[in-house]
Amino acid sequence: MLVGEQHAKEQRAAKAVEAFRRVLARDELHEEALRALMRALADAGERSQALRVYHRFADRLRTELEAEPDEETTRLLERLQEGANVSSQLRGA
Repeated sequence: MLVGEQHAKEQRAAKAVEAFRRVLARDELHEEALRALMRALADAGERSQALRVYHRFADRLRTELEAEPDEETTRLLERLQEGANVSSQLRGA
């Protein structure tokens, strides 16, 4: 996570995306990494991809754990759908 956060902080969205994908490859249900990936994808101009990764994550969470995404994750999805700026920079990633 730290590597991805550093890349996001330095406005290297593509590198941040790669780093957060590596975290999720090790732990597909790491929700903090998912949110970070969604923000990094949005920073990289890949908002639609950010929405897709959310939906894949939510489906897996429901299937494997019979659970729903955290409220923070759902709020991020809603902000992305509204077209709001969800930049990692705004959060001080």
